[in-house]
Amino acid sequence: MLKFLIPKWNQKLWDEDLPLKLRRQKVLRYNFKDFVGLPDKIEDRNYEGDIKVHLPIPRPKNSTRQLSDRGIKE
Repeated sequence: MLKFLIPKWNQKLWDEDLPLKLRRQKVLRYNFKDFVGLPDKIEDRNYEGDIKVHLPIPRPKNSTRQLSDRGIKE
């Protein structure tokens, strides 16, 4: 039964994730930097080189998510 269900689940997951991955790649081609945003100058928003992505992306310092991970309530 798993041999039948796992490929269907993988395909469904891929179909859901593909638009997100394509949008992320498009934004990276505009020279987007995580936690910084797009360049201010329009002419700097075109990047033709290889996209270097370092995963996982670290959280910013003093993130509210880090506080909730430690059980600290605001």
